[in-house]
Amino acid sequence: MTFKHALRRLLFRVLEYFAYYSCSPGDILRLVSENQSTLNVDILCDILPSSDEIDEILQNLPPDPADSSLAVLDPYLPPLSFYSNFTVTGRFYDSWGYSTYARVVYALLQILCEDRQAAKHNFWALRHFLALSLYAEDLLQISTAVSSVFEHTPENTLRGIVTKVHQITTYLLTSPTDSGFHLKIIAAISGDKLDVLLDPFSGFIADLVTKSKRHDNVRESRILRRVLQPILSNVSREEADQWMVLAKQLETTGG
Repeated sequence: MTFKHALRRLLFRVLEYFAYYSCSPGDILRLVSENQSTLNVDILCDILPSSDEIDEILQNLPPDPADSSLAVLDPYLPPLSFYSNFTVTGRFYDSWGYSTYARVVYALLQILCEDRQAAKHNFWALRHFLALSLYAEDLLQISTAVSSVFEHTPENTLRGIVTKVHQITTYLLTSPTDSGFHLKIIAAISGDKLDVLLDPFSGFIADLVTKSKRHDNVRESRILRRVLQPILSNVSREEADQWMVLAKQLETTGG
């Protein structure tokens, strides 16, 4: 086993027999950072799982809110009848109360919060930051809820995650410089202009809408709302009309 593979395993794997003895994500990042010159390790490429791997972990987590009573606090949450009845077996957490998903995404969050340029080149990570924040927020709202992502994680730790996610979300969603990005995104999603070239920001939005349509669950809808709400706050009349046309199109086609 190579050193890089060992570090990746420590971060990526939370198994029953060493869950309470594993290093925290911060410990691993500090180890690499303090020995960068000798280790020759690129954390994003060599240690962290790929975007596809993290997507797969997320898809194996319950997409529903941690507790159905959260619908009382959030009017945008659907009633219990819309939930998926998703069940998870063999949940394991490290000694900080993090699941594998929480360990991986929190490490990624720490890295990209410190390197904003890298964050702009890894827009895909924002979906996972928002998912992690939602899982944390649900527990902050109802501390007795059962989560597949956190277990007995201190409240101040959960609040710290929510704060970091809010900061990087604000930064990334206020970064577009192309004034016509709304229409380009809509054209790409609707398929009217399959050859349209999208920058990382617009590509992320288009991909997020597509994923939300494909998975069609509560978690993806909550993430999509978090992203679209700020970027739609200052649209023109033409752009608003086109978004409405797209929404009706997606609804008609089962999205």
